[in-house]
Formats: sequence, C-alpha cells, structure tokens
Amino acid sequence: MRRILCLAAVMLVAAIALSGCGGKPGYPKAKPVGVLNRPGECAYCHRKIENVTEDNLVTYDGVQYIVCSEECAAKQKVAADR
Repeated sequence: MRRILCLAAVMLVAAIALSGCGGKPGYPKAKPVGVLNRPGECAYCHRKIENVTEDNLVTYDGVQYIVCSEECAAKQKVAADR
C-alpha cells in the first residue's frame, strides 16, 4: 500500500511540474509603446490628434494625459481631481 501511495505522490508531483505555464518557450513579452508621433485623442474633449507631440502631453498626479490645448489641459486637471 505504501508503494502505491509513494508512486501516486511522485506521479502527482511530476504532473504538476509538467503542466504549469512557467518557463514555456515563446511566451509573449509586453513591449511598451510610446504615444509620441502617433495619432491620439484628447483625454478631455476627445478631439482626434493626428500626430501627438510633447506639447500634447500633460502629467498630473503621476498620470500622463494627451490633450489638444492648454484649455483642455486645465479642464482635465480639474476633472482628474473629482
């Protein structure tokens, strides 16, 4: 009986080790994507922006927003505080 239990335990451990997702080859890795020089949308008024530049980025409270104007930047800061 002990042999059967030991054999079952060994088989269970082997099955768990072989069935996990860790270490599988080809697992996709996240690649960060920047917003500069790409189309975007204003976070406040949702106006389409053809090419996002540094002037369209505003960071408030650790979050970066895409905005189309200084006016939308100010309004987005107020909206973010709510």
